[in-house]
Amino acid sequence: MFGVPSAALLIAAFLCFPVPVQAKKDSSPLLPPLQKNAEKPTSEPNVDPLGRSTPFGTVLGFIKAVEREDFNRATEYLDTQQLPKQARKLAQDLAAVLDAADLKELSRKPEGDTEDGLPPSRERIGVLKTRSGSHEIRLDRTQSEKEPPIWQFSTDTLTRVPRIHGELEGGWFEQSFSGTFLETRFLGHSLGRLIGIILALPFSFAIARLATRLLLPVVQALLRRAIPRAVDYPTGRFQWPICLLLMAAVFYAISLIAFSAVSRVFWGYVAVSVVTIALTWIGLRLIDSAGGLFEGGPRSRLGSGGIAMARLLDKLSKALVVFIGALILFYIAGVNLTAVLAGVGIGGIAVALAAQKSLENLFGAMSIISDRAIHVGDLCRAGEFTGTVEDIGLRSTRIRTPGRTVVSVPNGQLIAMSLENFSLRDKFLFHHRIHLSYETSADQLRGCLAEIRSMLRAHPKADTETARVSLTAFLDSSIEIEVFAHLLESSNEAFLTAQEELLIHIMDIVRANDAKFVFPVHAPSPGKDRK
Repeated sequence: MFGVPSAALLIAAFLCFPVPVQAKKDSSPLLPPLQKNAEKPTSEPNVDPLGRSTPFGTVLGFIKAVEREDFNRATEYLDTQQLPKQARKLAQDLAAVLDAADLKELSRKPEGDTEDGLPPSRERIGVLKTRSGSHEIRLDRTQSEKEPPIWQFSTDTLTRVPRIHGELEGGWFEQSFSGTFLETRFLGHSLGRLIGIILALPFSFAIARLATRLLLPVVQALLRRAIPRAVDYPTGRFQWPICLLLMAAVFYAISLIAFSAVSRVFWGYVAVSVVTIALTWIGLRLIDSAGGLFEGGPRSRLGSGGIAMARLLDKLSKALVVFIGALILFYIAGVNLTAVLAGVGIGGIAVALAAQKSLENLFGAMSIISDRAIHVGDLCRAGEFTGTVEDIGLRSTRIRTPGRTVVSVPNGQLIAMSLENFSLRDKFLFHHRIHLSYETSADQLRGCLAEIRSMLRAHPKADTETARVSLTAFLDSSIEIEVFAHLLESSNEAFLTAQEELLIHIMDIVRANDAKFVFPVHAPSPGKDRK
């Protein structure tokens, strides 16, 4: 699962991620999933290769270019006609101004924020206060021939940048470490920033670990108060996800005190990414806990299909949680979710078409288990097959026939069959025909009928409401007596025992009345009507 080193790998990965600029120096960084205007990027026929199709992309591209010290690329984001050397100096000054400014939330829509009260071709991205007053930083939407419209830093903002930059007062950090080895660049980033990241990891982990140890007993006490009957409180399984959440809180605090816009945005996005990973981890732990509760439940009669279904649902739930977490991370990284979801949808359709029969059997297993028509161990008849259910799998159900063969019926076909479950009977039919010889007298016959009726009424397992004993026919070679009753038994073994007892009593009654049995010539064999 996720370990503490994952945070380090995540932060290292974010050094290469496109870092959106939307932080404020004196207020909390705005997180993309919560932004008012952070809709999904719109796909256009002609997309600007520098990402200037939206205000979000323009500020992002400019910050990344400055971070790489690619000032030639940075000037492409400026609406200026100055010479290249002067434009590069202007880009450096603008970067310093952005570091000191309070940047507002940035729109990812090509048309920008249409509710800011400005003309449609203008966008306010932040405000900077100096000794001379408050200065707005704006973008303008421009378009040249045969090119898509793009957003650039406005001319009026660039005109004021040198004067605003001259009024800026560097902080103690810039004054103390300016010109030192900390400004040396390594892997495209300043050495000071890399050292700060390396120091922040153990610092945040130590604070989060200490806070977790203090917090877990409180959480466990609250659980005992809320769920007093619970036996196991698996708070220990959540200690690392909680620790990761607390590390995210430390990263968020770092983002509030960072000295540059890039650092503020970087730590803000690291914080929200770690929160996403931690919540995903907690979701997986909750699913494991729920599965553990289900594992302990009585489900032996569900068969391997029920067990496999529970495990399948467990895996699908985990996959869904991970998929949602991945979508959030992709969104934070600026990936076009429309393309991702479209690809997933097309792939899902292809898999569904290729595995049509398998899915049919899978849904059949779900229907059988949820409908509870049959269980493992039940005696049933499915179509032309009769036997005991041995297993309900994800693909097929296995039935052992009286001939000791095993029939595997695909679940997709089984749900379309008529299922007769003999194991769900609340009563068993006791139906037999007794054949006496013609040597039996009328008095002997009356005695047999009366004593058999009395025996059924006195038997504790016989249903007296349906019990009857009748003289039904004079056959070619015998006199037929029908005995009909329901025995109040729920298992086949108990019914056979009670039936055996009744048949022996009937035999004793016939012998006691000096009557004789005759095997019927045309009558059905005894017990043929019994299933």
